Amino acid sequence: MFRVEINVKVRDVIERHKAKVLEETGSAISNEYIAVNAGINSTTLYKILSGENKPSLDTLAKLASYMKIDDLNEFVEFRRVS
Repeated sequence: MFRVEINVKVRDVIERHKAKVLEETGSAISNEYIAVNAGINSTTLYKILSGENKPSLDTLAKLASYMKIDDLNEFVEFRRVS
């Protein structure tokens, strides 16, 4: 038997999205802008990005929908630890 560590990588996905928007439009977007357009509370997003909270499946789905990501696995990394 082995254990699996799950790493939620919301910060990486959001940073890639922000870079893509900047490249495509020449305009930077804030985390608050992302939260509002994804339909989540900006404080919730801040707490997720700071590591204070883990995102719910609903929150991940809202972020994925806003960023046009079809697969929630984009947000998660699985690693065998033993």
